[in-house]
Amino acid sequence: MSTQFTKNDNNTVTLTTVVDAEATAKAEKKAINKAAAHMNLKGFRKGKVPTQVVKKYFGADGITSMAAEELSQAALNSMLDEYDVEPIDRPTLDFKKNEDGTLELTFIVPVAPEAKLGEWKNLGIEKKTVEISDEDVENAVKSIAKKDAEMVAAEDGEEAKEGDFVEIDFVGTVDGEAFPGGTANNVSVVIGNHEFIPGFEEGLVGMKSGESKDIEVTFPEDYRAAELAGKKAVFHVTAHDIYHVVLPELNDDFAKNQKDIPNMESMDQLRETIKTNMTNNAQAQADDEYMTALFAAIRGNAEVDIPEVMINDEVDALIRELNDNMRQSGLTLDQYLKFIGQTVDNLRENLKGEAETRVFNTLVLEAIAKAENLSVSDEELDKEIAEYAEKANMPVETLKSRVDLKKWKHTLLLDKATEAMVDAQ
Repeated sequence: MSTQFTKNDNNTVTLTTVVDAEATAKAEKKAINKAAAHMNLKGFRKGKVPTQVVKKYFGADGITSMAAEELSQAALNSMLDEYDVEPIDRPTLDFKKNEDGTLELTFIVPVAPEAKLGEWKNLGIEKKTVEISDEDVENAVKSIAKKDAEMVAAEDGEEAKEGDFVEIDFVGTVDGEAFPGGTANNVSVVIGNHEFIPGFEEGLVGMKSGESKDIEVTFPEDYRAAELAGKKAVFHVTAHDIYHVVLPELNDDFAKNQKDIPNMESMDQLRETIKTNMTNNAQAQADDEYMTALFAAIRGNAEVDIPEVMINDEVDALIRELNDNMRQSGLTLDQYLKFIGQTVDNLRENLKGEAETRVFNTLVLEAIAKAENLSVSDEELDKEIAEYAEKANMPVETLKSRVDLKKWKHTLLLDKATEAMVDAQ
């Protein structure tokens, strides 16, 4: 079969093939037999309608149409592979039967648009420098130690201090009037956790069990209750039970007993491991922020109209990812949606922004790959597959049979484009 590829101006390509007369005749015969097997015409037993009757019933054009449908999928798949075309939506089919008995099939295939890059090099985006101090590490160690802390009741007359656990009642007023949510009993407060408005926890320092006092505070300007934002308030507080939070001794035994950070032999090793983990996490966050800023800057200089179907497909992908994550947590997607009080339609709408950003980033990287003449060789793909197969303890051929090699190769190309984008700054 001869084929032809034409790139159009409206984010489509035209793929044309001519099926020879012999293959066309076979397809028409197959279409007639298939139709006859399912036809139910008066005067004939089902499946026993004569060929000539079928031809007359559908007409020449109808038979050709059924033959075209019979041949279309194999022909389309062959041309998609031949010209490396990735449809983003269902192609349309047109056909024409020629006088020589050949059949011409023409497909209009929607494809992803190409982003028109503006300036994308030397954009001056600064990358955050990651530094984890010894103080950061010690705070992390103390946070871990709090999980193993003991609560020791304060003695009679002993004052509450920073870090203590205090049970209180309080009544809040603004201009002498109580306000909604400003009164509560038996509230647990850890002084220094900064879970209350500024000045409240500090005001508990020095209180004794059974003692009452007024604590004056000012609500932050950005307080969630707009009617209270920026206003001064007085809380009449009564302290009840006071407990000292006693942390375990930070020694080698403490390090050895950490289940979340196993195989530690000493506090020095634990601190070093914590610092490494914190550095890696902070670096990953800094890298994410840098890439987000970089893509945003490139987007401001680029031109691309993203078809709605691409955004919807990406929303579908995000929902599949979410569903997989929920299953790993022992939940279904429906259970998760009920828990957060959303419907699937709400979820889809909320995910559109993220989906659109992901599609845009991919189109930009594809444009960079084209501009920089980047490619992925079969040898590079084979090397990547072999390394992955070794890690997964799986035969290479087994892995190849389970994955989409074309998508994998595309992912490697995007990785190269990302590296080129970062190196160009």
